[in-house]
Amino acid sequence: MEEVFISILKWNAIIGTCLFAYGVYGNRAVKNWDEDRDSKYPAYRRYDTKNWNYLYLYLGAITLMPVRAFLGLLLTVVVFVHACFTALTTFHRFPSPHNWWGKLNVSLGSFMQSNVLPLIVGCHVTVISPQIDYSFWLGKDYKPKMMEVKNPSMVVSNHTSWLDPYMVSRVINVGYLAKKSCETTPIIGPFIKILNGMFIDRGATEAQREKQIKDIEERQELVEKLSGLPPLCLFAEGGTSNGHYLLAFKKGAFAALKSIKAIVLDYRMNTVSPAYDVVQVVPLVIIQLCQFRQQAVIYDLPIIVPTDYLFETHKDKGTEKWEIYAWAVRDIMSKAANMPTNE
Repeated sequence: MEEVFISILKWNAIIGTCLFAYGVYGNRAVKNWDEDRDSKYPAYRRYDTKNWNYLYLYLGAITLMPVRAFLGLLLTVVVFVHACFTALTTFHRFPSPHNWWGKLNVSLGSFMQSNVLPLIVGCHVTVISPQIDYSFWLGKDYKPKMMEVKNPSMVVSNHTSWLDPYMVSRVINVGYLAKKSCETTPIIGPFIKILNGMFIDRGATEAQREKQIKDIEERQELVEKLSGLPPLCLFAEGGTSNGHYLLAFKKGAFAALKSIKAIVLDYRMNTVSPAYDVVQVVPLVIIQLCQFRQQAVIYDLPIIVPTDYLFETHKDKGTEKWEIYAWAVRDIMSKAANMPTNE
């Protein structure tokens, strides 16, 4: 038995060393600082690489990282099998509310991803629900209108890491907006459909983009009318940043002027940031799994409902109503999480 245990430790160290070498090689580009270049793009520069302690990371690589990688793959298989089981037993028509059995299985799947995965990764998650006074943006009489909304039509979040969808699901069950190519991708496509997500073509023409926005608006109306249909989650920046700033928001989530729930994701890593803004995902995840501990703070904000006061008082913030609404939501998120904006 002792020989088996020693053999496991040996192979764990060998696999960890090999993966660590690949992760370091894959991230070699971000180790080269260029202050003149990086200072021009504050929302994309890597602030963490100067803190990469390779001895500390290597210790994690030969101990924790292979185990975490195995458990993560095992969880992926379990979630996939569970998703297939859910699809076969609920007879779900996409998009429509699930029956009680479907809701139970979707909730179970979301729990496995949003709670078990961070535990495997070693990420300690804190959820903060600040009670913010929206009077500055929406006027002093905004609360009655907000209280009428039981289910937000859209969830908006910033986008930093591959962990983001799991962090959002920790707060609320949602359907995700994914790129069109994911629809035919094994595992991902069927799973998004089970969650009542939608697929959009990022390379669409202007006319096609307007059609997609219309489809999103119709979905938002359905969410408000049909109890049980989850809101869509949209990473409104349209891309990823380094997590230190909020980028300008795109039109999709705000065109319908419907209710929105805003969530801010703030990753506080002492060594390796999970942001995959300018790096390859796989090498980054490998290095990230070498950390002994990580931390994420989720700001779960109250529902936001636009008012006439917003569009009249802050009309200088945009030429169209959706631009004013997008400014207000981003400004609220910025103030709540103390995260500056960047255009």
